[in-house]
Amino acid sequence: MNLEQMVLNPLTQTENLRIIDKNSQVIPLKLNSIQKQFVGGMSHRDIILKSRQVGISTIILARFYLEAILTPNLTCVVVSHEEEATRKLFEKVKTFHKYFTRLCGEEGIPCPELFHNSANEMSFPELGSTFYIGTAGKRAFGRGATLNRVHCSELAFWPEDKAETILAGIEEATPLDGYIALESTPNGIGGLFYRKVMDALREEGVYKLHFYPWWLHTEYALDSESEFVFPTDKGVLRLKPTELALMDLYGLTQDQIRWRRRKQRERAHLYPQEYPEDKVTCFLGSQYSVFPTDILRTYLQQSKPPMVLEDEGLLKIWQLPRPMNNYVIGADTSTGDAFSYSAATVVNAKTAEHVATLRGKFNPDLFADKLAGLGNRYNGALVAVERNFTGHSVLNSLVNRIGYNNLYRMRKKTLIEKEVRIGWDTNKLSKPMMIAELKSLLDSYAFTTFDEVLLTELSNYVYIDGTQKTGAKEGTDDLACAAMISVAARQDTPTLYEVRKRPVSEQYAP
Repeated sequence: MNLEQMVLNPLTQTENLRIIDKNSQVIPLKLNSIQKQFVGGMSHRDIILKSRQVGISTIILARFYLEAILTPNLTCVVVSHEEEATRKLFEKVKTFHKYFTRLCGEEGIPCPELFHNSANEMSFPELGSTFYIGTAGKRAFGRGATLNRVHCSELAFWPEDKAETILAGIEEATPLDGYIALESTPNGIGGLFYRKVMDALREEGVYKLHFYPWWLHTEYALDSESEFVFPTDKGVLRLKPTELALMDLYGLTQDQIRWRRRKQRERAHLYPQEYPEDKVTCFLGSQYSVFPTDILRTYLQQSKPPMVLEDEGLLKIWQLPRPMNNYVIGADTSTGDAFSYSAATVVNAKTAEHVATLRGKFNPDLFADKLAGLGNRYNGALVAVERNFTGHSVLNSLVNRIGYNNLYRMRKKTLIEKEVRIGWDTNKLSKPMMIAELKSLLDSYAFTTFDEVLLTELSNYVYIDGTQKTGAKEGTDDLACAAMISVAARQDTPTLYEVRKRPVSEQYAP
């Protein structure tokens, strides 16, 4: 055992610690593939979305324990969601210490003296270091103290009325060069953990997102002769399309598919939550989702970064404009303040391919300029701007200041005449049509997108509180709305010849 090396990098020495395995045997802590991946990518602020029992808490506890006995004046804290879970976590730490002190004695190495050892605290006075653990809501964390290492375990299951306050205190008490880990399995749409994951997905928060689907854990597999395999799954499997897609994308084996089938039967509707396969649909109950979660899950697994990033990353392009192709841009507007986004999606009118995304906190005039530039770039695209509060300002700029020629016109029949108004009107008649059009394209895999943020918003677009009212229960839906406008308006995309004939002198009026 090399104490000097342990001080320099404690996580290279975890085999000097002992754990109790699932067979109640005391064994060295050898990192599994997920633990190794996590250790290699740790930052100062990590958020971990994971499957059940993959070893994340164990490796974080191991790091904290080793640092507590090797580093002077360190305060390590673990906060869990319930008392029983808290007790089990601290038992792991006590096991580390029990067998580590034995190893030190066997090798004649002095081990830091443990002064205080209670149900929730260990302290090492020679170093001035403390390791304590608690249950969310049962104890105040961070008040009047500096916290150096904090693990928030199963954050999604913390008391909803206390989670925000507890984490705020922890964040204030932890210096920038300290460490905070937010770790959990999913627990539905909403809540602090969900919001933090969505922020990390959009690269808006301070936490680095780590995602560990179940198949990264090598134990999650069943061979064809296992006693736990269903009779119909023995021998060579007859694979479903979703299973083939997983095997093609991630190199899954038939043994892993057998394990998956068993867990799907055991856990039923809880399976996607306890054994997530993507970063978004694991939060959903499919009965509340507007759009098909199984199809969106496939899209999410195939999502990829844009080929071009412009405007400081606010414009993302997956496909450049093609000559003689018609495009439509759906736009959802905002005031441009700190809390709202303006968003636009560019869709090929013929193929329904989503080729570009523009999203940022733009005021109406700036958004109009960017829409006009994007429209001109994509062959004079049809621009469909939602006629709402700020949409009127955007449309006014596009018509009267910029003179953009190819704007969507919505036809509305009245008792007297057929009224034509510039802009897209989302109302109780058009919204179901927008949803139905995009849902139909998704069902047939005709709508193509690689945009993870858009797919996230579509996945989170739900029937609110069991009603027919739709929207994002938590977070934003600006890109989802823009995409729905794009696909609904594409049926009315004029040809380039028709656009050239349109007069530019017409005035916009709300």
